Parts: sequence; C-alpha cells; structure tokens
Amino acid sequence: MREVIEKDRTIASVAASYDLVAQTVGNWVAKYRKDHATDQDRQKASESAEIAKLRAENRELRQENELGEKSSRLLREGTTVTERYELINREEGHEA
Repeated sequence: MREVIEKDRTIASVAASYDLVAQTVGNWVAKYRKDHATDQDRQKASESAEIAKLRAENRELRQENELGEKSSRLLREGTTVTERYELINREEGHEA
C-alpha cells in the first residue's frame, strides 16, 4: 500500500510484485486514503461530488429544454399534420 501512495507505483504493478489481486490492493489503498484523508481531501471530494451532480442536472435540463423547443414547434398553430409526422419520424430516426 505504501508503495502505491508514497512511491507512486501503480496498483497493478504492486499487486503483480506480491502475487496479489489488483482489486484487493486497490481496496486497501482506497481504505487507507479514506482513513487518512485530510479536511482538504474531504472538501475536494465533496466539491467533486457536487460538480458531478450539477453536471448531471444540467444535462437533464438541457434535454428537457430541447424537447420543449421541439414540441412547441410541433404544436404551434398552423403546423400541418404532415409537418408533425415528419418531425416525429426525424426524432425516431426515420428520415422522411
């Protein structure tokens, strides 16, 4: 474990050196890092989790916005039935 943390060796190389499964060494390293994390490490992990959450939310909102734009074009007054079906077919991947 120290070889990975202090000597910057890869988990795979340490596991191979000691004839261990890489997953096991990885679990040990993760536990060590968790047990010895500083406040700064915890803050960074918290911020990373928040960024990931916000990115996922942003992606979802963009998809909802795109759907709203498409549906407003589809439902506006003056849109013909043919235009509506063409849009539906394009969205389903069936080009007209």
